[in-house]
Amino acid sequence: MTQPSSRGFTLIELMVIILIIGLLAGFVAPKVFQTGEDAKRKIAATDIDNIITILDRYKLSNGAYPSTEQGLKALIEKPTTPPIPTNWQKGGYVRKLPRDPWARPYQYLNTGSDSIYLYSQGPKKDSEDDDIGNKVSEE
Repeated sequence: MTQPSSRGFTLIELMVIILIIGLLAGFVAPKVFQTGEDAKRKIAATDIDNIITILDRYKLSNGAYPSTEQGLKALIEKPTTPPIPTNWQKGGYVRKLPRDPWARPYQYLNTGSDSIYLYSQGPKKDSEDDDIGNKVSEE
């Protein structure tokens, strides 16, 4: 009686397969992660546009944007510091302020003379080169 021969992969064949899988993963993984960051940037840009629309409604009701000190909180609670809004919408302008895709609050600056800047600090909080923002000037 002869035993059936069972032939498996040699060590070299296994190493070649692992190398090929590693190379494929090396090419695919960066693309997948970059797509995720691009999506987060687009979400932040859309959020910023939506918040600016809400800030425009605030300005239409009250004649001016909230001050930097009042910040975006003025959209959910009536400010108690000057300039006090005269026609603040009861119940606020939004129920809750969104956070950026990196779970941080959006940043708001009233730069004066009907000009505001709203931005996300982006993926690297301490670096300004990846900030995502929109400046609105009424001139």
